[in-house]
Amino acid sequence: MLSGVWVFRELSSAWLTLVLGIIISSIVAISFTDVMNKFAQRVNIRSRWISGALATLAGCIAGSVGAGAMYLMAAYLRQACPTAEKLRATGFTLSTVTIVGRITAAVFAGLISPQLIAETLVLAPIVFTGGWMGAKFFRFLPGEHFDRVFRGFLLTVSIIVVGKGIMQ
Repeated sequence: MLSGVWVFRELSSAWLTLVLGIIISSIVAISFTDVMNKFAQRVNIRSRWISGALATLAGCIAGSVGAGAMYLMAAYLRQACPTAEKLRATGFTLSTVTIVGRITAAVFAGLISPQLIAETLVLAPIVFTGGWMGAKFFRFLPGEHFDRVFRGFLLTVSIIVVGKGIMQ
């Protein structure tokens, strides 16, 4: 994660936007295919080497672009966790550790200022309202349909972000 935060700090906003869009597009494209199932059939995905390599990759992604890491890990965790409860618990734990680690690294890198904290507090109600509205909307969709709509939404947004990165 530390190397990812270093990349985040060093990239210009145009390059960061482009890299973010490409990473999320790639992760979503992988999720539309059966790559993880094929990978899980050939390799012991619960081995320390595989899980460590994927966790390192996800940490680097989380540190550098701040998005996509949990989506990448979710594709892996669906194969590695034997039950839905373990999947949710593992995902929640990884998300918490990732967020705390990223915030800690960003503080030590000097990337968090009092102005940023104030802006976060101002925008937090809007973010929570959007999350609440999204949860209400998607609660009406069956799981399979939700997954397709969510991946389609992510792919659309990531393509727009790539376009924005190219235009900058």
